[in-house]
Parts: sequence; structure tokens; C-alpha cells
Amino acid sequence: MAKLVPKSSDQMLSALEDHLYLLRRTLADLAAGDAAHLRQLAAQLRALVCTSSGMPGLLWRLKDELNVNDGVSIRYPGKIDTNNPITRGMLFGAAPVRADGSGPSAISPEAWSLHEHIHVHEAAFVDGFSITHEHLISRLANETGTAHEAHGVSKEIAKLNSVRFGDVQPYFSMLDEDARLALQVGERIISAATNQGYSRRRPPALANDIPSIQQTRFNTQLDVPTHFAKLDEGTVLVALHVPGSGKVEDRFEPVRFPPFTQGHVRVEIELTRKRRVRVRTSGLPLPYFGFEFPLPELEDDTLAIVIAWRGIKTKAFAAGAQVAGLTGEL
Repeated sequence: MAKLVPKSSDQMLSALEDHLYLLRRTLADLAAGDAAHLRQLAAQLRALVCTSSGMPGLLWRLKDELNVNDGVSIRYPGKIDTNNPITRGMLFGAAPVRADGSGPSAISPEAWSLHEHIHVHEAAFVDGFSITHEHLISRLANETGTAHEAHGVSKEIAKLNSVRFGDVQPYFSMLDEDARLALQVGERIISAATNQGYSRRRPPALANDIPSIQQTRFNTQLDVPTHFAKLDEGTVLVALHVPGSGKVEDRFEPVRFPPFTQGHVRVEIELTRKRRVRVRTSGLPLPYFGFEFPLPELEDDTLAIVIAWRGIKTKAFAAGAQVAGLTGEL
């Protein structure tokens, strides 16, 4: 391989400015509702935060060169505890980590190194495997990204493809939040370089005015391989963040949460003006299993709904109490 002509520090900083500018534009395009931009987002994040052929991402190289603090304040819930009996046989688990530090009050915001968050923290748990943010970004970029389109996808990505929050897979919001965190640290690096004499070429690339994709209704979806067998028995747990739950009766319209889909199972949840929770399901062995219950008192604005089935025997629990289905053991 021919020896490369090295870039100067200013040229590397200029490249970072371009990458941040393009990353922000991709976030805006994704929030506008076109799922194809996820491919672009994965490739752009890979260049910034993933190690490739032994070379760290551009963000980390410049962070170390300029000695910039990459701390971010986030609510990281920790990894899935595989020693806990309740996780035995778990096919999918994930909790969103918001770049703005918001989230369930039960999880306190803490300062984390973004490098550690990307390289070590669990983004998702899929059928016995823990997937870090870096692994997820690299897989998506290498298998379905704009820089490389493989003939297939890994089994863990195929299983992730079978899970949807609303219109799209859960990794849409994961990469969206990772990109927002990368912009925060990237701008911190450019500011530090400017204080040391670098002349920036572009205005700051911030995502404060770009709406979260959790509010986006996508007009297209990725056509990607999926892999999840239909189960005769299983459990679905959906944890909903219900801020200000005591004021639900003041709303003029019901609150419809994005439907959750895993393989053949789909769960739709609605919060009514009368402080009742309405749940509809499809894909279970028991067809058209639906139920409704009063919204319980919530200590931390989080409502956990569990649906368990064995054949057509089906139960539902909310906030630890059974709210529907057969009594007795499954």
C-alpha cells in the first residue's frame, strides 16, 4: 500500500467540521420522515466514532490531540442482567438514552465519557447477545450503509430488524441520539481548536432545533431481512414514560404511544382522557387479545405493562398487578 501524504491538524479539523455539517443535515433529513437516511447516518457515525482497521474514529483522534473533555450527561440504565431469572430466554431488550439527558426519573443523569458510552455501553440486548453502540453502528454501516451494501445482514441485525417502535426499528432512535451526542462533543473540539488559533469555516453544527425522530411518522421504511420465529409462549414487557400522569384528564386528545412490534406480535397502547389505559394486541396465539384498566399511581412516571402467554392462555399485568387474562398459573 502506498504511503499516505499526512494531513495537517488544521486539515483534520476542517474535515471534522465537514463531517459535523453533514451529520446534522442527515439528522434533519431523517427527522423529515425518509428512513433511507438511516443508511447515511450509520456511515457518517462510523467515520466519527468507530475503530476501523485499528484506527480510532476521527472524533477520538482529535479529542485526544486537543485534550478535550468528552463528558456527556445521560441516563444510562445499565446492561441487561443475564443472571436474573426474569431475563432467561429474553429475545430483545433496550432502553432509550436521550442526548438531552431527559428520561425516567428512576434513572439519575450521570456524566459519562462519550467514548466509553459508544465503545462499552449496551445499546441493545438481542437473543442472548449484548450489542454495544459501536458494534451496532459498525454492523449497520458495513451491511446496509451508504459506503458498503453487503449481500446479507448478521443474525443479530436481522433479529433487530424484526423489532419496531412505531414505524421503524429501535436502532433509528439509538443512532439518532448517538449522532446528537457526537455533535455536542464535536463542537466542543472545534471550539477548543478555535481558542488555540484555528479559524473555523462553518457555523456551529447543533441539533437543538431538529425534532426528535420519536415524533416522526416515516413515509418510507427500510426493506431489510428479518429473523424471529413465531413463539407458542413468551412475554412482552413495554415500559412507557408518562410524564405528568396526574394531568392526563386535562388532555383534549388521547395519547397514542407508538405501537411496539416484535416478530409477529404487535402491541398498541393508548391513554384516554378518562385516565384509562387501552391495550390492543395482534399476533398472539389468542387472537384479538385486548384490555383496558385505570391508570395506576406512578412513582417515577414509568408504567410497565407485561403480557405473557403459553398457547392461548394469556395474562396481562400493569404496575405489578394483573389487569387481564386468566387467573392462576399459565
